[in-house]
Amino acid sequence: MSVRPDTRCLVGLVSRFDEVFPARTIARDAETRLLKRAAREPAIRYRYQSQDGGLDDYLSRHRTTGLLILKGDTILAERYQYGRKAGQRMTSFSMAKTIVAVLVGVALSEGRSGRSTIAPRSTSRS
Repeated sequence: MSVRPDTRCLVGLVSRFDEVFPARTIARDAETRLLKRAAREPAIRYRYQSQDGGLDDYLSRHRTTGLLILKGDTILAERYQYGRKAGQRMTSFSMAKTIVAVLVGVALSEGRSGRSTIAPRSTSRS
């Protein structure tokens, strides 16, 4: 029998890793781009294992703290659970790799191909 930890405890556990483990703040660029927000949230539906659902169905079945759906520079949907809000830090786990890859792609497409503009200095000891 497996024991499922209380969701409240899990959310608290992963909400402040930057205060428990070494972390580095990355400065915001002088020029930022604000995201737009869709005038209204589109109907987003999915089908999985012969069952149809929407965002609320998905969130009710998964321990997802935050969900953000973007298209270009526009927020289509943004939802939070477990008392979380947009301004709070959340651990992203593997999602961060995708975001970094997108940002590197944007930097390269804008001609910022110098290593110092798109990647931190290596901390490897080799």
